[in-house]
Amino acid sequence: MPKRGRGTPIHGGAVAGNQLGDSLSDSEITQAGTGDALPEAYSRNAVLFIVNAHAATVNMRLYPPTSSMVTETFDKAREGLDVIFEGSDVISIATIENSLMVNDVRLSDVEQAKRR
Repeated sequence: MPKRGRGTPIHGGAVAGNQLGDSLSDSEITQAGTGDALPEAYSRNAVLFIVNAHAATVNMRLYPPTSSMVTETFDKAREGLDVIFEGSDVISIATIENSLMVNDVRLSDVEQAKRR
């Protein structure tokens, strides 16, 4: 079986990146998008985090890291994460075939449009 990456925990329990050399057993491999529906507040805050984290990283290329354009968008992203982590220890975010996935749930088309 080929080696597959596994997410690495980062601040607040979020998962990011791949660890080379980790492998998943067949029982650990799930079909993307088969999770239960996310609560509305959870998905709203996940989109808030994703949109603002992306905007902040784009702004960092244009402005100094101490610029209000950068710090304010990071603060908004953190607000979304803070709300999520009040009720959950982990969040996983991925894109699969141009669809945004949060905790193995494909976001609705309306939520997908918010990220564009």
